[in-house]
Amino acid sequence: MNKKCLGIGIGAFLFVFLAGSFLVTASIATHKSAYAVTGARTIGPVPSWALPYAAGTSISIGFLGLHDDNFSAITDDTSGAQTYFFTNQTDPDALDFVLQPSALGTASIPTMPLASGKVLAVQSACHVVLIDHGAGWWAVYVHLANIAVKAGQVVKVNTILGYANTQNLGCGEVSTAEHTHVSIVNATGNHQGKYVSLLNQYLCGHQVLEHTPGDTNSVYLDGVVDSKDVAFTVPKCLPKGPGGNLWITGHDPDYHCTFQALQCHYLQVAVNFVMNGSTLPILALDHGTEVKRAINKAFGIRAPLIQTINPRKGFASVQLVDSNGLPNYSAIVVASDYTCGGCDNNLTTTGIGTPDSDAINARINDIINFFNARGGILALAGADNSDVYYNFVPYLTTAVITNPPYTLTSLGVSLGLVEGNDDNCCPTHNSFDELNSSLIYQVAETDAISNAETMITTGISSAALHHVIPSYPVRHPLKTKQN
Repeated sequence: MNKKCLGIGIGAFLFVFLAGSFLVTASIATHKSAYAVTGARTIGPVPSWALPYAAGTSISIGFLGLHDDNFSAITDDTSGAQTYFFTNQTDPDALDFVLQPSALGTASIPTMPLASGKVLAVQSACHVVLIDHGAGWWAVYVHLANIAVKAGQVVKVNTILGYANTQNLGCGEVSTAEHTHVSIVNATGNHQGKYVSLLNQYLCGHQVLEHTPGDTNSVYLDGVVDSKDVAFTVPKCLPKGPGGNLWITGHDPDYHCTFQALQCHYLQVAVNFVMNGSTLPILALDHGTEVKRAINKAFGIRAPLIQTINPRKGFASVQLVDSNGLPNYSAIVVASDYTCGGCDNNLTTTGIGTPDSDAINARINDIINFFNARGGILALAGADNSDVYYNFVPYLTTAVITNPPYTLTSLGVSLGLVEGNDDNCCPTHNSFDELNSSLIYQVAETDAISNAETMITTGISSAALHHVIPSYPVRHPLKTKQN
């Protein structure tokens, strides 16, 4: 066959109606596929899995509980794409997550990844997406219409994959209510994998368990819902393990501290926060030297060790974590965009292009792995290139035009920032969408219309804070407004 729409399960078409709700199954004819295992993989730490819907969404675990119904092969839509093959597709490893109240058709609520990663394959005819979530862990998402991603695309935990669907099913699918069939895979080769059970995995910080060991129908999500077929509200996810500290701002203290001795205290507070007590060096991604000069001025003789790398020339080969998955640096600090009016990054002789941001964004998966290994991140002013600059950040971050003056929140004051000195001393170049920011981040500083100006997360992995649908899913270029 030109397209390998192989897999999901038991071959039975089940339709259940209970208490006024359609319940769900998925069924695709199973085919055995022989292949040679090549490029054997070492499986690393389990990602901090989320749930496939946004916090606040009403869903249930499907009535099949833990079940098979998995693809044995997936081929991307691209002509000539290589097929991904899987074993153990008949083991009871997968779960259905059913939107409530249950309905037929195409859902209006999007499905999103269990963790950040890179899309390996999209097979539209089979309504399936395969994602590499790093360290040898893949996930398969089935029954998606209007698929919004493509192979090779980097996705974050709040990227829209598509929409649960019961119509125009292919490849043997059966779906009697809007739901996403989710399974996880351990890679055994470059294009081979083995399904592993969701039992005992942590989803959104809560463990998938069985009331009766071996009874796949007795599955529940500990601390969230005590049974399948029972509606529950997706919580904001709890971390399975701590990630790094993240600080994002529209300020450019790298420039102001270096040349005007202003905002040095702000920079010191931010750097201390993202280093989080680590004695490892800082990695400054800077086309010039302003980050290093500003940090040295801010800290004086107590300045941390700093390694400066020109992003467009040297960053591609820098190892962010060691062979044990531990960070090689305490934090990454990204220099402000040159459109701040004197900053370093993305400066070109023609004023066209964003070469430094392009080089940084190309390593988003590596940066996410660094962050999840407890490495810190400090992202400074994106200014007029904010639509590109913040794309490396582990969460979808929507910059907007800034409106001075600025006010520290109680959180900002508790972090050590000083009202009047750290917020309104200097021109500032962008803010962040208030709705998206308040759901994902903690806000330490706001602008005049309550958009976020400084935002943080503390010790949360990139899959741990749950998906949030951005209010502005398409970023727009900004014009700099100074105070």
